[in-house]
Amino acid sequence: MKLTQKTSNELSETTFRAFIENAHDGIVLYDHNRNIKFASSSVKKLGGYRESELIGRSGLEFIHPDDLENARTLFVGLLDKPGKSTTIFQRLKHKKGHYFWSEALLTNFLHVPEINGIVSNFRDISEKKLAEENARQTKDLLETINRKITGYESMEALMKTKPAQLYADDEHRKQIVAELRKTSVLKGVETLFRKKNGKTFWGVLNVNLLKHEGKDEHFVGTLRYHPRTPN
Repeated sequence: MKLTQKTSNELSETTFRAFIENAHDGIVLYDHNRNIKFASSSVKKLGGYRESELIGRSGLEFIHPDDLENARTLFVGLLDKPGKSTTIFQRLKHKKGHYFWSEALLTNFLHVPEINGIVSNFRDISEKKLAEENARQTKDLLETINRKITGYESMEALMKTKPAQLYADDEHRKQIVAELRKTSVLKGVETLFRKKNGKTFWGVLNVNLLKHEGKDEHFVGTLRYHPRTPN
């Protein structure tokens, strides 16, 4: 829920409190010194704190040390910009002691008498961050495997290489392609590949042929090192 300047100008203090108490995301109101003036009931669901445990405390108490400098900079940058908003990604401390990733929209309502503060509308994005980190680790693992097997520094560099350059035996490559076009799936195919430095190695190929109407065909699969490759 994003609060706009127009909406806030029309709200009395009582109406404003009732309005944001039902917000699904957490809402915290800071004064110009970052001290907490208000926290919606939804904050307890996200961070474990009741409003009475937050009022008067500095918002900096709950920010991960590695995120403090950026948080200070963005907050100060808003103070002289009435009605302006900025988004910040940071780790917040849960009452139980652990940190969770949050995405917050900070909006300057210091010029609105009924609010007179900086409103933070934030949500928990820990699952999203975890998925991103898992994807990054998987990519790093694939990059490492790729370098060890083929000698190419990145998957992007490998993808730019023509398939014919990767096969040490071009006739066998043609046989594999022909068979794949017949069956669409090949598993456990052993063939000789060529690394970037020219050295060869035996690999086991599992590959699928993907066809799209009106588009080129694509080969998608996996390659693993075969133990019969000499050291």
